[in-house]
Amino acid sequence: MNLKFEVPSEQDGPLMQAEYSAATPWTDLAIDNAEGSALYVPWIASLAASPALTYLRSYSPIAQAILSGPFEFQKLKILHARGCHDWLGLGAVLNSTPGVTSLTISQAAPFPTTADGRILRLASDALPNLETLHCPSALVGELLIGRPVHDLHVERTGTVNPWDVDEEGMQQMYTEHTPDADVVGLLARSGAPIRRLHISALAFQKLRLEFGYDDAVADHMDGLKHLEKLSFNPVRWFALLPHASSFPLNQMDDMVDVLAPSSRPVNSHVKTVCARLSKTSGELDLQKEYMLVRQYFSLAYPRATKFAFTSHVKWHLHEQRGEPTWIPAVKSSLKDVLRARIMRLGEKGEIVTDIRGFLKGLFTEEELTSPQLRHTLGLEEE
Repeated sequence: MNLKFEVPSEQDGPLMQAEYSAATPWTDLAIDNAEGSALYVPWIASLAASPALTYLRSYSPIAQAILSGPFEFQKLKILHARGCHDWLGLGAVLNSTPGVTSLTISQAAPFPTTADGRILRLASDALPNLETLHCPSALVGELLIGRPVHDLHVERTGTVNPWDVDEEGMQQMYTEHTPDADVVGLLARSGAPIRRLHISALAFQKLRLEFGYDDAVADHMDGLKHLEKLSFNPVRWFALLPHASSFPLNQMDDMVDVLAPSSRPVNSHVKTVCARLSKTSGELDLQKEYMLVRQYFSLAYPRATKFAFTSHVKWHLHEQRGEPTWIPAVKSSLKDVLRARIMRLGEKGEIVTDIRGFLKGLFTEEELTSPQLRHTLGLEEE
């Protein structure tokens, strides 16, 4: 069930203070927009609080109000709490929901500083069935260690927004110690092998800086022998390197230095690696991506059979005449999205760089008669 809230006007009079219950106990509740919900929290809690609840996605104060009810929520499996301000309150809720297998904590408020680093004050036996965890890096140690988490998505923790700062702010983000530096070292302490990991590239760089040598990341990452998929949050790559004193640096060079160093493999087991170049990058250069795969990423992740650097194109490993060959591919459901992206780039006068006619093959012969599209695809000389 999805709820929408309307703030009552003065003419509506004061809200009635009453208890409500649902005729049929709710099992699923999603509140994606909590604006105007504060007045309704007691009613929502009365309606939704039921031992039948299995799925809850909500603004954290609402989730805490619901789960602080007089029931044991033994059936709750999936909990997504956004915008938490009461960390001890959330911790108390998590201590009382042992059935949760998937937990997401997002859009978090600033974290308090504690002597022992424990923010939620979880009991050692809390969340015994947790398998999927999505949370800020500041909470990873408390939520991951000793629990059977195999799917981990880590959000960056820090005082600097990497998307809205000047060069001085970039350097602060680069040098300040944040929990991101500790995440990679905590991965081996999960109660189950990590199979899917989504992490900030900044965590790799901070780990390397704090240990003082380039192979620090590989020393920690190669021990993840069951890793199947590794994904990196998109970042402004020119913020990652100590010599980032001028703008813009070459995004590709920066990414290679951080995520695919040449000295030794980062992880010899992972099958799929996704490394977004930038949230705002409009570039579509398949020849450059092919170079990245062949010369760097396939060496840093030698067992990988899929790489992705944009949200549309993936590189798949194939055998041709006994030789390994990397081929670009796009899901059928994304072909129209990729076509539209290419045409938008053309409207801006930009040019894409194709390889083996892959992008050209997305268009019909009739469409390819368009001078603008031919210019965008670099076909003017054909």
